[in-house]
Amino acid sequence: MFPASNASAGLALPTSIAGKYVLSVDGGATPGVINVTYNATNANAAIQGKMLVFSSLTHGGSIEWHCTPGATPVADKYLPTSCR
Repeated sequence: MFPASNASAGLALPTSIAGKYVLSVDGGATPGVINVTYNATNANAAIQGKMLVFSSLTHGGSIEWHCTPGATPVADKYLPTSCR
């Protein structure tokens, strides 16, 4: 079973998990889903403020991750190859 939020997973607040290109990493309201939002300063202008969502599928004890569009999706041409 996946945790329902960053807090229940023992992680920092979504905006505390940030980097040069990422504004936040949020466990979201749906267990097994991770939302990554790109920032508006260093990220490529085409993905600034856009969201990339990683959704999990479990298979007999292993986890498979898939990229899915977020509320403000990253255009396909800017997605990692494995997400297209």
